[in-house]
Amino acid sequence: MIERIDTLCMIVSDAEKSTRWYEEALDFKVVFKGEGYRVLQVGRWRHATDD
Repeated sequence: MIERIDTLCMIVSDAEKSTRWYEEALDFKVVFKGEGYRVLQVGRWRHATDD
């Protein structure tokens, strides 16, 4: 069973447009912007060593 998703990489044709969709449709949050890519937070983040 999946406990959580930590990282997911997807290739998209338009990072800006895709980011807007994930923010609006799925309530993901941008935590880092790079040239042509974004890192999005999915739900509440917790470190692997947290209880």
